[in-house]
Amino acid sequence: MRRQFLNLVLGSHKTGSFSLRRIKAATFFHPKKQNVNAASPPSMEAAELPAPALSFGVPSSGRMMTMRFMPLGGSTDKIVSADQDGTVMMYDACENKLHAMPRLTGRAMRCPIPIAAGDALYLIEACPRATEPDQPDSSSFKALIHGDSASKPGWHWHPLPPPPYVESTDYGAFSSGGGSRISSWAVVGDSIWMSRHGVFNSTHSFDTTTREWKHGRSSEIPLLGRAEHVPNRDRLFGFRFVSSERNQLLCASDLEGEVPDTVWEEEAPQQEHRGFEPDFAVSPVDRHSHHLAHLGSGRFCTARFYRHDGKRFAVFTGLEVDKGLNLVKHKSLRYNLDDDEPLHWVL
Repeated sequence: MRRQFLNLVLGSHKTGSFSLRRIKAATFFHPKKQNVNAASPPSMEAAELPAPALSFGVPSSGRMMTMRFMPLGGSTDKIVSADQDGTVMMYDACENKLHAMPRLTGRAMRCPIPIAAGDALYLIEACPRATEPDQPDSSSFKALIHGDSASKPGWHWHPLPPPPYVESTDYGAFSSGGGSRISSWAVVGDSIWMSRHGVFNSTHSFDTTTREWKHGRSSEIPLLGRAEHVPNRDRLFGFRFVSSERNQLLCASDLEGEVPDTVWEEEAPQQEHRGFEPDFAVSPVDRHSHHLAHLGSGRFCTARFYRHDGKRFAVFTGLEVDKGLNLVKHKSLRYNLDDDEPLHWVL
């Protein structure tokens, strides 16, 4: 099933608010009857962002950098926001309604990574910690799940066991220095794969049904940050640094691969120069300037954020990958951003 919309959240220091814009996914693709030249890059077109569907204000006591925006489960029409006070809201785009959700209680999570799986939202700290037996609310791994609880049915936060490696005697020394952070993750069926980078490169799998961990393999997912699993292509798709930290290329990897088996040397759209500076002034969780969204049926959209001559802009490109892993590039649209909109989420 193809997604109808791609969600973009932009944070403005000037207004002290975040705006949610829903871009029609078809915008990035040519009509089926129109032949697309797969060998040449698409010319870049200037485009205007749609009007905001909703604006989120920042608490008077808070800072913009503490806000988070995340998709809820596999639905791209439900977006969760959370602030530094633990206040959680959910916007349902289909109903055009804003719902209050259970608060995040306990100690504030450090650099939480949001993972949408099934109908739930999972949050795990970039460097997970062992849970104190007498403080379950301080868990470094939690899930927002709809169902019955001891109190009443509805949405509830559930503390989950952290990865088993946090019990290692050597883990504390490496995690405190950032040497064993979660570097990449992917949802594969009913499981969440998480890789850690550093001295102990490895991948662990969390079963969302049994809530148990398993050791997956002794290597990390060879992609950067969130990887998209596409079952009918039998591949993980995502970005990987190639040659430098300013050169992120779209790649595909089989589920057991230690290196990507397909790397698409993406040509820069016309009028876009490689000299443009990637814009890393993004959300505190995801410090990548490039994002990938799977739109269904082998269609993707890449979103790349740049700075050039003091101006910020984003380039969104529609891509299509067939079962033979042949890449076809569709439209490439440039959206100019206000200079005071450095924070962004592509959901």
